[in-house]
Amino acid sequence: GRSAKTEIDSTDTNILKKLAEKGKATVVEIAKELELTPRIVGYRIKELEKKGIILGCRIGINYEKLGIMLFKMLVYLQDKSAEGIRERLETFKQWCKSHPNVLHYEKIFGNWDIEPEFEVASIEEMQTILADVQNKFSDIIKKIDTIAITRQYKFRYF
Repeated sequence: GRSAKTEIDSTDTNILKKLAEKGKATVVEIAKELELTPRIVGYRIKELEKKGIILGCRIGINYEKLGIMLFKMLVYLQDKSAEGIRERLETFKQWCKSHPNVLHYEKIFGNWDIEPEFEVASIEEMQTILADVQNKFSDIIKKIDTIAITRQYKFRYF
């Protein structure tokens, strides 16, 4: 079922905006910017967590500084109604889930069908993975496009 809508006031809204802007800001910094006391800001954040409005925090990683490259593989499937396709798709899904370089595996409703995301140390490593996928799953894959992710922009959740 759905959870009930929770009302928040402008102070809570402003605290959420500051947290979305600068996730590493301290309670003291937020309090100073909003002209509140750190105690009020800390209490409000704890209440937002208790109410289930704040679910957690995320970090943004500069993969380039770590020497890691990100790629998306856009997988176009052959005839999705063909006999045995479901079993082969499940095999591909399990392959992705167990592969050490796969970050995400998503089924897509769009031009392509599946979108696994990979982290690799080099283009050559990605080419090896691509060749492996083509060799193992050529019976169900019509075409694969790859995209290098060179920059990730900050998500604004609020």
